Amino acid sequence: MRGAGSGAGASAADSIFGATLAAVRAHLGWIDAHFAEQVRFLQERVRVRTDTPPGNNAPHAERTAELLQAFGFETEKHRA
Repeated sequence: MRGAGSGAGASAADSIFGATLAAVRAHLGWIDAHFAEQVRFLQERVRVRTDTPPGNNAPHAERTAELLQAFGFETEKHRA
């Protein structure tokens, strides 16, 4: 709710909101444009067997790292 004397503050808030809204729209646009890639990524991840127990998730972690690297991300591997 805006009160008297809040004109300058409202302008800054409107500017921040506008920038945030533009960023959200850009991200949503990327998501829409890459939907098929995202589906393939998830399909590949669920194809990897993870036996629990005993909890051998290393093959799943390896495949996930490969997929993320294919997207251009750097990954790190840590022994558990």
